Amino acid sequence: MLQKTQFIAETDETGKVIWLWRRNFNDRVARAVGSLEGLALELQKSNVEGSSVEAALDWLVRKNVKRQALAGVGVNANF
Repeated sequence: MLQKTQFIAETDETGKVIWLWRRNFNDRVARAVGSLEGLALELQKSNVEGSSVEAALDWLVRKNVKRQALAGVGVNANF
């Protein structure tokens, strides 16, 4: 059996991903995703419950853009 990380997407009433939770194979409970480093590649190799992988990747892009804007990188985003 292939042991994968499971991601659980928390969505709003429109189905848009608003947060992502991670449950590693040996974990008993899911935990909120903390680090966004390397997450795009990991999402593509894992199971995503509650949304599509594409919707989870869209959340990741929105989250990264928002962090860059808060850090003053100068990214324009519509949230």
